[in-house]
Formats: sequence, structure tokens, C-alpha cells
Amino acid sequence: SSCKSRMGGGRKRTYLKYENKTAIEIASNLRDSVQSRSVHWNWQLPPTPGVEFAEASLPIPPYTLGVLLGDGSLSKTGIEFATVDGEIVDQVRQELGSPWQVKKTGKCSWIVSQGNNGGRSPNPISVALTLLGLRGLTAPRKFIPKEYRFAARSQRIALLQGLMDTDGSLIKKCGLAYFSTTSKRLADDVRELVLSLGGSAGVKSYARKYRHKGEKRDGLLEYRVRVHIADVVPFRLSRKALLYR
Repeated sequence: SSCKSRMGGGRKRTYLKYENKTAIEIASNLRDSVQSRSVHWNWQLPPTPGVEFAEASLPIPPYTLGVLLGDGSLSKTGIEFATVDGEIVDQVRQELGSPWQVKKTGKCSWIVSQGNNGGRSPNPISVALTLLGLRGLTAPRKFIPKEYRFAARSQRIALLQGLMDTDGSLIKKCGLAYFSTTSKRLADDVRELVLSLGGSAGVKSYARKYRHKGEKRDGLLEYRVRVHIADVVPFRLSRKALLYR
């Protein structure tokens, strides 16, 4: 297999170029554990290329679905999402196009409706959410439908960007990106999505705490997905995209 070795043991050391090595050659000096912060793995495999799928006919535009999965309410009758970022609203408006309207209903809440429909027919997005199995789901039960996980690369990138613009975050000092959710299934789906694009991703869970009338209580588990794709910026939101590296 093709791999490259690290020069020295420190994290700041550079790697040599990739070359073909047998499993026996790698095993001959492979470090089997990391004993301190100054010791790091000494072999690295090349990143896997992304998977290509055919363009899919999706009932909801992918970026918009990402926003709804991130900060949308799927359990209400209307199509609503929450954000304070006008860029996200503009992206949803642009992707949906006419005759869709995105209207502000509160300080940070928005509703998606069909222009002059007047309630005469069901909202097609609402119908699509039902067909996709998403309508009525609360946050811990959200997931990415199969149709979107096996869509074309550009569609999967748009979906990921919608998810990351809403529920993604960064560590400013190093530019590492994470996606957070209380749904284990959604976390696993995001990990699969990133891997399908040729990126690297890992999922960790954290116990959330909150206070109620001064009493400390256990909240829902939070699942955090580390997201990195060498040739893709997983954000459209400029304040996040500028920090990603």
C-alpha cells in the first residue's frame, strides 16, 4: 500500500513523500501506542478519494434540507428554521427560487411558504419531508435520507454546507471544524457524508449538563463530528468559511 512516514516523533515534524510499502515493512517499526503528547504516529496513509454518484432528483434542494436538519423544526405544521445570519436566509431563498418565500416570523425564526398559494394546496416541502420520513421528528431522531447520502458530489457538498452553516462550529486557533447534534443517527450520517467526499471524520459523545431552579441535571448526549475535507470548504457562511483551514 502507499503511505508516508513521519520524520521524528513530534507533532510538528513533517512527513516524507508517499511511497509504496508492504505491510511487513510498515509493521517493522510501527508505533503501537501514543505514550505522551510529544509522541505521534509515524505512518500515514494517503486520503481516500471521494465517491462519485449520479445526479439525483431531490424533492428538497440539498442546502435547504441541511438547514432544516440543522436548525429547522420538523415537528411543527409549518416549515420553519431559526438563524440570526442573513447569509443563510439568502442562500435558502436563492436555492428555492420562485415562487417560494422566506419570511421572518420572530427575532430569529423564519418560515418557508409558497408565494400566493393561499393555503389552497399542501406545502410541497412539507409533503416531501413526510415522504422522506422526516416530518414530525424531534432533534434526537433526525437523520439524512438515503437519497441525499447517495446524491452527486455537488449535491452532497451543498447538504453538508447547510448542516455546517447551522450546527457547525470551529476552533478559531486551529480552524478545526465540528458538527454537533443530539441525534446519534444524524452524527453517523454526517460522518458517512464527509467520508464519501474524501474527507476525514470522527464522532465523539459528550454528556450535556444544565441547571433547573439551581439544580444541576443531566441533559441529552451531544454527538460531535470532526469534519475535515482537504479540497472542500464545508461552509458557505463567510464568518465560518474564513476561519476554516
